Amino acid sequence: MDLYEVLGVDQEATQEEIKKAYKSLSQKYHPDKEGGDAQKMIDLNVAYEMLSDPECRKAYDEFGDIGSDLNPRKEAKQIIRACFIAIIESVNNIDDLDLVESLRRNLQKVLDEERSAIMSNKVDIDKYNKAKRKLLSENKFLIDEMDKRINQRQLNIKSSEYKIKVVNIALELLDGIDWEFEDDERPTITYQRFFAEYS
Repeated sequence: MDLYEVLGVDQEATQEEIKKAYKSLSQKYHPDKEGGDAQKMIDLNVAYEMLSDPECRKAYDEFGDIGSDLNPRKEAKQIIRACFIAIIESVNNIDDLDLVESLRRNLQKVLDEERSAIMSNKVDIDKYNKAKRKLLSENKFLIDEMDKRINQRQLNIKSSEYKIKVVNIALELLDGIDWEFEDDERPTITYQRFFAEYS
């Protein structure tokens, strides 16, 4: 994942341009809006956390590393909030909703998608490395292109690994929520209480 591409800015963008792009896209993709996208919000949050911090941005520009200074617990809470809102707005009858199970299913889906993305990127890296070995040394421009694509796939893998870490934390947080139970022993939780605990 190219963090600049996620925000729709170029690498020379100012902090103000990055902030403006993030605000605009987060309003567009926020799960509580029609056409919102929880996964896109995760990507936007990761990109903004990295690029809005000068030190993290410098490390990312130099090494293509998503960095260790991000706050995965904060991101995990944002994922839970985004999934919670998306689930509530996607059903007609909330009375029949098993909220805990729905949240778990959504988070598991993100995990599955990211694990699949890692495997796909590893396959691509293997293909590019094999292609490099077949090229003659005088085809430097082709070798450089393969290296560029390998680096991008490696960055994609790091991004997916980070998302997996965040989602696993979200699942742990989900297990720690003090759910209230009704007579049918299905957990319920109010918007107000949920956001008070997980904001």
